[in-house]
Amino acid sequence: MNKPEKEIKIIYKDLAEIKPYKNNPRNNAAAVDPVAASIKEFGFKVPIVIDENDEIVTGHVRKLAAEKLGLKKVPCIMADDLTEQQIKAFRIADNKVAKHSTWDHYLLSIELQDLIDMDFDIAVTDFDEEEVLKNIEPHNIEDLLKDLEMSEAVEKPIWVVVRTSNANQEILETALEIIENQGIRIERSYEKKIKREKKSGTRWIIQRLI
Repeated sequence: MNKPEKEIKIIYKDLAEIKPYKNNPRNNAAAVDPVAASIKEFGFKVPIVIDENDEIVTGHVRKLAAEKLGLKKVPCIMADDLTEQQIKAFRIADNKVAKHSTWDHYLLSIELQDLIDMDFDIAVTDFDEEEVLKNIEPHNIEDLLKDLEMSEAVEKPIWVVVRTSNANQEILETALEIIENQGIRIERSYEKKIKREKKSGTRWIIQRLI
C-alpha cells in the first residue's frame, strides 16, 4: 500500500535564517536577475524548500533573488518527510528532470503574441519575440497542400495566422505563391506591431475562400 501523501504546509521564514547548501552543484549567478524580475512582477509564488536545519534543498536562486529585492521573509516548505539520502538526490533531480521538457515554439509564439497584444512586457518571461521566431520550424509546403485538399468540403473560409520575422518575409511570400499556383486564392494582410522596445513584429493572415 502506498504511503499517504503528507499535506504540504507553507511557512514564512526570515531570509537571513535560510542557509545555502555548501555543496550546491549549480552555478546560479546568471539566473538571479531573471528570477528577481519574475518575483517582482508575479510575487513569490514558488516557495523555497528547506530541511529541518533551515538549509536549502531547492531554491538557491530564489533566495539570491529575494536578497536582491530586499525581501525580509519568504515562503518555505519544510522537507522534514525526506531522509538525508532523499534530500541529496532531490537537490540534483529537481534541476535535472526539467531538462527533459522542450518548447513548442509555434504555441509559444502565439502566447507571446497575445501578451504583446495586451501591451505586456514579455521581457519578464525571459523571452523576446525574435528569439522565438527564429526557432519556429518552417511548414512543409507539400504537407500544407495536403491539409488544404482535405478541407474541400468546408463551406466557410479557413483562416491561418502565420507569424514571421521581417527577415523571413520573402521566404513566406515564396511559399504563398506555391499555394496560389495550386488554384487556391490567398488574401494577405500585413500588419506591423510596435513593441515596447520599438522593434517591429510581423503578422500575416492567409485566407482560403472555398
